[in-house]
Amino acid sequence: FEQCANNFTKQQNDSSRLHKDLKSYINAVKVMHETAKKLSETLEDVYEPEWQGKEQLHEILENSDLLWADYGEKLSDQALRTMESYVSQFPEFKKRIAKRGRKLVDYDSSRHHLEALQNAKKKDETKITKVTTP
Repeated sequence: FEQCANNFTKQQNDSSRLHKDLKSYINAVKVMHETAKKLSETLEDVYEPEWQGKEQLHEILENSDLLWADYGEKLSDQALRTMESYVSQFPEFKKRIAKRGRKLVDYDSSRHHLEALQNAKKKDETKITKVTTP
């Protein structure tokens, strides 16, 4: 039980760290998107209308903007939401593990009490019967 509880705690810590890092990554993607927009605006301002390829540049920059937006949206919808639903399950399981741990402590305490009664020099059968009957 202890090993499983430790594995659970490790999994919870790892998933919390992954969730935090994923949120940081998504924020970085948003910043990159904004920076790409600013770069696109600067390129459009710098590019002279009479230069060849002005229309192609505009299409490329629009396509780039759509790709950044789509990438950020997919990260949020698919990765972050999945991660949030996964992480949200941990508190309930943690409560169950704590309850099981308390039950084990109560069981061990009762078992030690019964062993002490059975190993006593002067055995009290009424106490032993009381402890062993549910």
